[in-house]
Amino acid sequence: MARIANLTPSSFCRMFKTKTKKPCAEYLNEIRISNACKYLIETDLGICDSAYECCYKTGSNFNKLFNKLMGITPREYRKKALV
Repeated sequence: MARIANLTPSSFCRMFKTKTKKPCAEYLNEIRISNACKYLIETDLGICDSAYECCYKTGSNFNKLFNKLMGITPREYRKKALV
């Protein structure tokens, strides 16, 4: 993103946080988890496969961040959404 904006990564992150009031990594995780929610509801992919589709390298990291942002585990989210 920094390259597209023709900025250094640190300058881009500083500008991004000024405009959005969130660090780049936090915003990116919110977007990824939002996409994961769609995968969990709209596909039959396993939870780890959904995590990989959303660019998470490990299922444990995905589960931790999902739980932190959504307040429930991906498995619980899928169960509640499909009821």
